[in-house]
Amino acid sequence: MKKFLCVLTAWCALSAPQILIAAGDPEAGKQKILVCNSCHGEDGNSIAPNFPNLAGQGEKYTFKQLQDFKSSLRIDPTMNGMVLPLSDQDMADIAAYYAQQPPKPAAADEAKVALGQSIYRGGITAAGIPACASCHGPAGRGNPAAA
Repeated sequence: MKKFLCVLTAWCALSAPQILIAAGDPEAGKQKILVCNSCHGEDGNSIAPNFPNLAGQGEKYTFKQLQDFKSSLRIDPTMNGMVLPLSDQDMADIAAYYAQQPPKPAAADEAKVALGQSIYRGGITAAGIPACASCHGPAGRGNPAAA
């Protein structure tokens, strides 16, 4: 019986984060991003290099980042204030909208592309930095279990 309770408790703990994520509605999200547009662009492709692109980001990832800004686990004075009035449903809708937007490719320095590919695939062993692909996968689509 104790073994069953331990397994049940572990299962509940591991599945809880998935239960807490509201289903996002991209159409509703589109109506909620008017303020976001001024920094992140109308379609989530930033208008300035100092603001991150949100287009094509994973829905769960974006939702979690918004939650972390709201709870101040992630600190940015502007974003912490921007998300305060948002409900979990608002954040889920916004995340769903941005996840469906195609990212626009940017111009790249070929030498830096080669270096980036090397780091992505193999990391920087001398500095103890693991390959990005170990979490994000070979195609950069992420690890759904970690998102």
